Amino acid sequence: MSDMKSFLHRVCNNCANITNRPTEELGFNPFILMSDCYRRENFHSDILYAILSPRGSSCSHKEGNLFLQSFWNLLIELCKERNDFAGIGERILGICSEDNISVTREEGRTDIALYHNTQNWVVIIENKINNAEDMHRQIPRYVEYWQTRQKETIAVIYVTPTGSKTFPSTSGWSAKEVDEIRSLLIPVPGYIHNSTKCLFAWLKRCEWDSVFFNNKAVFAQYTALVKKQAGDIMNDKEIESFLIAAQETGIAISRLQKILSGLPAYYATKIKNLLADNEIFPTVWVWSHTVTVLDGFTVRLTEGNVTFAIDIHCESFAVYGISLFVRSKKTELDDVAIMKKFEPVLAQHGFAINEEIWNSRYLKQFDTYPSMAELEQIAKDTKLFIKALSEARI
Repeated sequence: MSDMKSFLHRVCNNCANITNRPTEELGFNPFILMSDCYRRENFHSDILYAILSPRGSSCSHKEGNLFLQSFWNLLIELCKERNDFAGIGERILGICSEDNISVTREEGRTDIALYHNTQNWVVIIENKINNAEDMHRQIPRYVEYWQTRQKETIAVIYVTPTGSKTFPSTSGWSAKEVDEIRSLLIPVPGYIHNSTKCLFAWLKRCEWDSVFFNNKAVFAQYTALVKKQAGDIMNDKEIESFLIAAQETGIAISRLQKILSGLPAYYATKIKNLLADNEIFPTVWVWSHTVTVLDGFTVRLTEGNVTFAIDIHCESFAVYGISLFVRSKKTELDDVAIMKKFEPVLAQHGFAINEEIWNSRYLKQFDTYPSMAELEQIAKDTKLFIKALSEARI
């Protein structure tokens, strides 16, 4: 037996950690332009390696240990945030002022390793920023490798896209390995909205601290990529949570599709009711179940009165929204000239011309699927706008 209440409850619970999904328009971003390799885990590891290397990689940033020191600070702050400073935090604090540190890529299959050339410690970075799956006994094997190099692992940095996953898969691990690595692990989220303790925030600080313009430009473009990828992955998780909830509660996807497909007609009727019983315009009606029409309100012009109409396109809020146009005219002006006269009032209330759609209508756009509160606000804004238009003396 399907249960809509149970389904909605499950969706809310499953998506509890998926909040403030970032949106990022990358535009002319070199990481996107070069190829699709930005989707690959190794691509990001190469960039992080180059940033963290005090002496630089084959493409040196020439800023010494500036970014590495900033990275240590991020790890210390993360330890403080989760009340674990007495463990990993103190170990990081004990090494963060050290020089003579090497940074390697893929040594012993480790994504990135930070180790001292004469002391016996190593910090392992496992990069899952692209949401890749954990390999069988991946991190225990890295720890074992560095033990053969006489290096004790003092921290394992586990980088994920959004912070929703804080511990790797332990398939094939012994109970002892789980306990040991849990005491070493620092989860580092790629992006969290308004957080100062994530990879994105660290990269922004590197951008601000850098003294070279080229470095600043690289950081600016790369932070945009990190933010975008977090948003893309969070969207995938939302869909997965949705499908799991539908399966476990017996809700048919077709039933949900039917509900969603009925939204435009509902919006149109709801807005009609919200705009009814007013003294500003005489007629409100619903056309084709998706467009609410406000018809026949007159505005005084010096050249003669003109009658306007408004269509509220409830099926395509994000494209057409509200469109204002001349219904009939008793002046010598053409439609475009009439609309131009009212442009200051239109602009003040969020309307603008879009000649690719109409050359004589002004549009105000909204989110594709407004909430109940947003519907009420649309009706309120519409009344205020029509009142201002009717009272204009032009």
